[in-house]
Parts: sequence; structure tokens; C-alpha cells
Amino acid sequence: MQTVSASRIWGLAWERFKETWGPLVGLFVVSILVSFIPFVGSLFSLLIFSPALFVAGLWVAREGKLSFGDPFKDVGKLVLMGLYLVVLFLVPGIIWAIAYTSYGMSVFMAPDTFNPYGEGGSSLGAGFFALILLASLCLFVIQLLFWPGILLLYEGKASFGGAFGAGLNLTLKNIGIAVGFFLLFLLVNLLGAIACGVGLLITVPVSYVAYGIFYLVMMGEWSENNSTLA
Repeated sequence: MQTVSASRIWGLAWERFKETWGPLVGLFVVSILVSFIPFVGSLFSLLIFSPALFVAGLWVAREGKLSFGDPFKDVGKLVLMGLYLVVLFLVPGIIWAIAYTSYGMSVFMAPDTFNPYGEGGSSLGAGFFALILLASLCLFVIQLLFWPGILLLYEGKASFGGAFGAGLNLTLKNIGIAVGFFLLFLLVNLLGAIACGVGLLITVPVSYVAYGIFYLVMMGEWSENNSTLA
């Protein structure tokens, strides 16, 4: 496998994105709009559109082109990939739910006496933010270690259960680049969020292309000599 730096992966992702930005941005916008559908929107977005974005990123990384319908050619596989994401998000999701439920119940049980600036409110607020921080840290570590499994699952290179171990092994073999990759992921999308959130319309699709390129690098399918497939 040819070594490619994390910063180079992001540079390549930007170059590929510029060539096929329309379908990528369109897919991301539709995923956001779908998530606002009452009751089922968030679940549908997680099970279908989040995996579709991973597929789109891999498609652009590998082929250098994309049409809007390409990621939806196998919806059954998208659902399986979505379930993989559900499992990954389960622990952070539970911690988030505990944090918001605890805070909400405290306010609900004593709406007239609850003082967020008092001693009790300050302690509750500190606990709330500690849980949110813990959940966010868990999400970062889980995503760092297990994300390749979703593309291994898509390509039929691992079963649903086997994708977790296979993804972890792939990350551990490339842990140095993986850490740098995710630190840049946070930085790039933080900059996108700072730009009134509008920048995320660019940085998030670029991130999925970067996922695709990094996956190909780890699988030994990327050649840096001509920035295309080996």
C-alpha cells in the first residue's frame, strides 16, 4: 500500500469534489430536507441518505463522476449500511438521551423553583455538559475506529457482523493517518459551521469524498503517481 498523508487525502478530495459538486451537494441538501419530515424523517435520513452519501463519496473517489441516482441502485444494501450506523451511534445516542432527559425532567418537575443560575442549576448544568462532552468523545472514537466497516459492507467484503471487526482492523493498521484524517475532518467542518452554517454545504460533501479516497488508500487501490486507481 502506498502511503498518502491525511492532508493530501483532503486535497485530493477537494479536487474530485470540484469536478462533481452538483450531485454531491444536491444529495446532501435532500438528506437535510428529508430529516425534517415529522416522525420518520430522521430515521429515513439515517437509514438511506447517510449511507448514500458514503456511497456517493466512494463513487466520486473511484470513478471521478456521479449522477444523483447512482448511490440508490441497491436500496437494500443502503438499509443494511444504515443499520450499521445505528449500531455505531447507539452508545453516544443513549448518553445524549440521558443528558437531555435528566435536564428536561429537572426543569419539568419544578418549573417554578428551578433556577439555572443557582447552586442546583449550576450542578445540573455541569453534569449535562459533561454527559454531552462524553457522548461527543464516544462518537468521535467510535467513528474513528469503525467507519471503514460501512464501505466494506457496501462492497460485499464483510458481513454485517464481520464489518465491525474488519473496519477496526483496517483503521488500526493505518491509525496514524486515521487520527490526522479525523482531526482535519473536525477542523474542516468546524470552519464550515463558522461560515453561518452555509459552509457545511461544501465541507460535508467534501468529507464524504475524503472518506472514499481514504478507504481506497487503506485498501491499496489508490495510486498517488497519477491520483487515480491502482
